[in-house]
Amino acid sequence: MGYQVSSLLEETFSFIEKETCTEVEAQQEKPPTLTRKVIEHIAKIAPTSSLGAKCEFTVRHADINRKRRSESIHSVITQMDSLYFDRVEIMRQQYAREESFQREVYKCYVTDLHKDSPSEPPSPGNLTVGEWQPPPKEHKITVELRAGSSRRKLRLTVLPKQYSEAVHWHDEEIALLIDATIDKRTSNWSVSELHEFRPYSKKDPRLF
Repeated sequence: MGYQVSSLLEETFSFIEKETCTEVEAQQEKPPTLTRKVIEHIAKIAPTSSLGAKCEFTVRHADINRKRRSESIHSVITQMDSLYFDRVEIMRQQYAREESFQREVYKCYVTDLHKDSPSEPPSPGNLTVGEWQPPPKEHKITVELRAGSSRRKLRLTVLPKQYSEAVHWHDEEIALLIDATIDKRTSNWSVSELHEFRPYSKKDPRLF
């Protein structure tokens, strides 16, 4: 088991040595140990000074059954210079972006209704008659859902018909199913792309 773990770590550090490791095609060949948490920990050992500083990661496989103790043991050394840690930072951002925009399904309830009024026209001296057209009204709602052990507010923009339905769902406290790509970069989540939004059915898989 120890040999397998050290071999996987060796593959992980060696993978980042490749100049192409941040490309989409190379991601298909990344070691299974290369995760967001691993990348974040590697980033922490970057030298504080970038002028010629470097680190080394050495993997040395020892054979406990080796009889000849004087026999040399192969060591794999990974040179970790500023370019290496540049790639680490790119990969860290890639993982963060990937986890910040995920398509997920939740059971939720409408908690707030927001209906924005059209903007006021500019002063008459700044436009000709019939030139200004008010922007379309935006219909926004906020739903509450449970993510893990905590509750989250999620803001989304819906079509007028969906907004009318949401008013009814809100008044009747109807449970809803939302399937959406969610932007989680801030504490207040928002919907990047809405795939489905409808009353929750008892036939749906249990969400929480």
